[in-house]
Amino acid sequence: YTEDWRTGCTRALEERLGLKEAWQKAHLEENPESYTYTCEDDLKSAGYPGLNTLYCIHELTFRIVDPEHQQVQSIGLPQGQEFATTEGEFNFNGIGAEDGLPIGTQLNIWTWVRDGNA
Repeated sequence: YTEDWRTGCTRALEERLGLKEAWQKAHLEENPESYTYTCEDDLKSAGYPGLNTLYCIHELTFRIVDPEHQQVQSIGLPQGQEFATTEGEFNFNGIGAEDGLPIGTQLNIWTWVRDGNA
């Protein structure tokens, strides 16, 4: 099964950044001129040692429609501040300092980088 790249992009933005499809449609604008497609063939798989893989990479740029809109504050705008997302169960109740985070949890810190063309 090969997922349509646009569907995959929407899914990735939701899974990695927590941006629901409706939010994406309301606040993101695709730059169609930025789209590139490349293939990297015969690479060692990080997930399956000894298996060579083919990666097909779709890259594109999105712009925030209105960086001043209240709903884009969740991703650090309009100031361009860092923001965080989580993966896994972040239930801190009953966890002592010596226990650390529950297994399978991850805190992702994201930062904005200014486009040199802006």
